[in-house]
Amino acid sequence: MPVYAASNFVRVPLGKGASIEIPKNWVVLSENRRTTIESFVEAKGFRQTETTLSFAANLYDDRGKTLALVNARFYPDNPITQEKARQVTSADLREIDVELRQAVEAPQKAMGVRMLNWYGSRIQVVNGLYVLVYEHQNSGAGDAGVARVRGLRVWRSPRSFTVTLMYRERDAATLLPIIDYMTNSLRQD
Repeated sequence: MPVYAASNFVRVPLGKGASIEIPKNWVVLSENRRTTIESFVEAKGFRQTETTLSFAANLYDDRGKTLALVNARFYPDNPITQEKARQVTSADLREIDVELRQAVEAPQKAMGVRMLNWYGSRIQVVNGLYVLVYEHQNSGAGDAGVARVRGLRVWRSPRSFTVTLMYRERDAATLLPIIDYMTNSLRQD
């Protein structure tokens, strides 16, 4: 019988009963670093007072450049429930898609990041949760290069949240399976 090493992933709590598995070699950002990110967003005029960045972690290359990241943000004032998420129609998705793209594109533009492609939204069931999944490609911040971003929005008032997963697209062969694994590990008790 083969012997397998312990998993390279660890389950991390995001808050409010939500969790996700991340690779052990990702660096969890400190409260200080998360506060700096929130301050930057507010300085750019995109502060969302009804949200909190509860968790963030990055994967760095050997030169200290970000290859991938994950973060979680809670929306306690969002009134949408899992029951309503189960009832989303294709017409609803088309409407949500337009609003969501605008909501994602504006702050990126303010930070000098261009959206290159919008891949749209869909509802996906992940571990019993109805999740709005949306993806886009952007020019990346600084010298990061082209990045692919996947948002996982869970409507579960008053514990609604979004997990954002981003990876450098030129490393997709290695990173996309990890992003998919992380997506499929999403849970909320």
